[in-house]
Amino acid sequence: MNRVILIGNGFDKGIGLPTLYGDFMKWLIDDIIKSVNIEIENKKINITGFEEHVLSKIKEKAKYIDYDDNFIRINTIDFSHFNKELFFDKINNGVRYHSYSPDKDNFNDLKQITLHNQSELNSINSKIVIKNIILSLLIKNYNTNSNWGNIEQIFYDELIKTSDNKIEKLNKDFSMFTNKLEEYLKTINIESIINSKSKEYIDYIKENIYSNDLRPSYFCPIKIKEKLIEINCDLNKCNQTTINDFYKRIGFKGFPTDGDFIEYFINEDKNLNILDDEFTIDNYLFLNFNYTNTPTYFTDENEINFHINIHGDLTDNQSSPIIFGFGDELDENYKILEDKNNNHFLKHIKSINYLKNNSYRKLIEFLESKHFQLFILGHSCGTSDRTLLNTVFEHDNCISIVPFIRTDDDNYQDTIMNIYRNFTDKRKLRNRVVNKELCKNLTLD
Repeated sequence: MNRVILIGNGFDKGIGLPTLYGDFMKWLIDDIIKSVNIEIENKKINITGFEEHVLSKIKEKAKYIDYDDNFIRINTIDFSHFNKELFFDKINNGVRYHSYSPDKDNFNDLKQITLHNQSELNSINSKIVIKNIILSLLIKNYNTNSNWGNIEQIFYDELIKTSDNKIEKLNKDFSMFTNKLEEYLKTINIESIINSKSKEYIDYIKENIYSNDLRPSYFCPIKIKEKLIEINCDLNKCNQTTINDFYKRIGFKGFPTDGDFIEYFINEDKNLNILDDEFTIDNYLFLNFNYTNTPTYFTDENEINFHINIHGDLTDNQSSPIIFGFGDELDENYKILEDKNNNHFLKHIKSINYLKNNSYRKLIEFLESKHFQLFILGHSCGTSDRTLLNTVFEHDNCISIVPFIRTDDDNYQDTIMNIYRNFTDKRKLRNRVVNKELCKNLTLD
């Protein structure tokens, strides 16, 4: 039997990596603000020149642009320092101008500059224009819900509403976001953060990943019964001495019937690893949905381990590009995208981008090789990965699904409901997903 360890962003976050979308958005906005302030400093070199600049903006009715990048545009920089408060103020309220103390800011008061140009004052509009569609949607979501939301889900929601003449712009903006996300993740010192974690915590995670707790309650009852019957039938073909020695070794004192043999293990929830080679974990596959390499710090080199970064990695390897987009072919709107007969609508669909390398094929080969138990560490099991999750969850060789939950923030119910959405066959769900008391803890008590 094999074990698949499915790694999601909650795993990286639990380690201490700042990998939430909110962490990325804070970095992105700070990066934009830094660039604007560099532009301001350039204009501060000559105060008189700045005054003339503002006056020319009034006369030209703000036809020119003071700042422009891939994400925002500012027609008139009328402030002496840019910060996050001002960023949201100008986006949300469209403030025409700001007045600052010349003593504090070494800037002449903009009102004084425009004192003799009041009739033209309204021509100045320094409201920040959000050029990037994704950034605009995220800010709107932030203003409404006080959180940044799921970038992939927000992209998909916009994708299904986008017209043919706007799809290329949406794709371009999303690609810019993907590039920025990759740039941000490369700034994180993963090794330093992991090294700061206690050895006790690292050992705790490793012990759970490589746990040999293989009680029947962790597995699909039908699959376990079939396997126990197979073992007992093969055993009964042996001579009596071999049979007796085997029964003695495992502590079985019942009749050598299939029913008694099965009951001995299931009713008493006996650890199946006493059956030696019949119930042992042969191979461990770390199926990493993140772009980081954190699972490599938690592997036991004495075991046979495989690693698949299904969404690419941060190595700049052309054979492992970043895959960022949406992956829910079960969604009713997905058929609409297919029927558009416009390939631009499918550019960021994960299933298509999985074909850029052989990671998906390697995964399927591993799943097909033998029965497997699935551990879920830190993946919310949301719909943005539903196609792939459904493939794993409903695979015929999957005989157990064990979610890891946080003890400091019990997320069992949300995780189970999300797992539920990834099953089309609810009977398989009930047979494979363990109950709450058998879930593993993602956090150290």
